[in-house]
Amino acid sequence: MFSIETFVARPKQFIEEKLSYYSEKHFANNPEICYTNLKNKDIVLNLYKQGNVEPDYMHICIYIKYQDKVILGYDMNGLNLWEDITNSLKSLLDDSPDKVYFGIEPIYINLKELGKNLLKFEVIEEISNQPFYSNTLNRDEFIKHLVKGGVEYYSTLLEYNFPNKNKIDDQIKKLKELEIKLLVI
Repeated sequence: MFSIETFVARPKQFIEEKLSYYSEKHFANNPEICYTNLKNKDIVLNLYKQGNVEPDYMHICIYIKYQDKVILGYDMNGLNLWEDITNSLKSLLDDSPDKVYFGIEPIYINLKELGKNLLKFEVIEEISNQPFYSNTLNRDEFIKHLVKGGVEYYSTLLEYNFPNKNKIDDQIKKLKELEIKLLVI
């Protein structure tokens, strides 16, 4: 069974206060300090009101586990990652070899079909071309859970009354359309 959660990165100042200095390594080593779950409505809305969360460019982490195996961990965070996941699904549908960058770092997502039932999911560092994560997964099950996770993310943004509702609705629609198209192939 897949578990997909979205976490919002806490502000740099908060991390410095708690851990005495800021480092990207803290996100992987101290996720309970560096992130809050998107479902923590009061905390997320407070971060938004303080100007520490910008819904159009939200600094998030998408944490994915399959049973006890981490598919995507706390060390991968960035801006608008659900849009990048959506774009990678679109690339898979189009059978496009284009790289879909994951956030603003030189890291990209690679989704590759391995026969009818399997999908290789990789997050690759572009310069070295070495994977941070590489997993072979049940194709349909993984796609269903990715879409579900993305729809939950965008639905939560709507629930919190974040601005740009049309853009958020468009992302939900795009994910649902991709799911239909990808699961009938």
